[in-house]
Amino acid sequence: MTWVKVCGLSTEADVAAAVAAGADAVGFVNVPASPRYLSLDRVGRLAADVPIHTILLTVDMPADEVLAAVEITGVSGVQPYGAHQSEAAAAAEEAGHFVLLPTTVDHRRDGGATPGIPLLDTPSTTQLGGTGRSFDWSLTE
Repeated sequence: MTWVKVCGLSTEADVAAAVAAGADAVGFVNVPASPRYLSLDRVGRLAADVPIHTILLTVDMPADEVLAAVEITGVSGVQPYGAHQSEAAAAAEEAGHFVLLPTTVDHRRDGGATPGIPLLDTPSTTQLGGTGRSFDWSLTE
């Protein structure tokens, strides 16, 4: 099964195109250092009435702030990165939100329980994720 999230969207036309193309989710970046940064208010406007999962990407945001951001924006889920990733993911999942848990694939994983759905990505020293580069898929076996 292939599941597709189109991330970094910033206009209503982008969101409509992703939905029309059959995406399973759309993502919005709330990271001030990103060129795709959107305010929570803007995310809320873009996420309104979208018929697929709407995901808020955050970095180094504490769990209580992630939950508040979900309430402000009305998104259906989160994709937390950084210092508070595990706590934010667990809190969001406990609150009933959809959680994508970014995971770099740089060695074999033990398959232990983690909150959310793993979002597999290639390790990078310059980006948190979304590198567009493939990784060694045998590491996921």
